[in-house]
Amino acid sequence: FRREMKLRLRAEQGLLAAAARLEVMASTDALTGLANRRAFVAGLDEAWRVATRTRSSLALLLLDADHFKSYNDVYGHPEGDRVLQAIAACIRRCASCPGALGVRYGGEEFALLLPDTDAHGALVAAECVRQAVLEGAITHQSTPAGVVSVSVGVAVARPKFGEAAELLVREADAALYEAKHAGRNRVAFAG
Repeated sequence: FRREMKLRLRAEQGLLAAAARLEVMASTDALTGLANRRAFVAGLDEAWRVATRTRSSLALLLLDADHFKSYNDVYGHPEGDRVLQAIAACIRRCASCPGALGVRYGGEEFALLLPDTDAHGALVAAECVRQAVLEGAITHQSTPAGVVSVSVGVAVARPKFGEAAELLVREADAALYEAKHAGRNRVAFAG
């Protein structure tokens, strides 16, 4: 009986470990190691609820690799993948606040969710990522700077009961569009 129980416990522990690995795989972008869009939706929802309950601020940065299509056209998709990995590393380096969530939002778009972060802190983080990407000095001959760069849209909210988290995403997206429209390789703030 004792031996049978030990075997069952080992089997159960193996299943629990496999389930934990599957959960990580389901929420992680395989290329960059950042959270994926699915994890972002869950993380944003939770962070929004916490910020609403605690009356704290919540910041969102949306980032886009500038002229990425032309990069892939000139240098090829494997090099494009390396650029995405380099941008992800810059996001991880600049996401210093507790609970920060770096995300591959889709394609060459990224997000950084910063709980309990005000406008100043969000802008500092955005500029940190933008500068880190530039300092990586990855050649991109199709850009004015001659290197890979990112544009960043920043939005900050202090959620109230009844407001939807999508408001923060829309504002950050509008700010990202503004940064792109103003010439790329810059940070724009919503509001």
